[in-house]
Amino acid sequence: LRRQRQMCKETALCTLPGVGEQRARAIIEYREQYGRFAAVEEAAAVPGLTEAVVAEWDGLAYVS
Repeated sequence: LRRQRQMCKETALCTLPGVGEQRARAIIEYREQYGRFAAVEEAAAVPGLTEAVVAEWDGLAYVS
């Protein structure tokens, strides 16, 4: 079940501009290690992501 949930998360993240499977896995691994993001902009701290990539998610990604 955990693997299935992980795949759903990856698929959802891959819909964001600039995010493929590798970056999606990096985001998930980062969150597992450091916890949830308080703001979308914090995702720029994930290795392989940049502020420019995260800025493209404006209006597409949110933190709840």
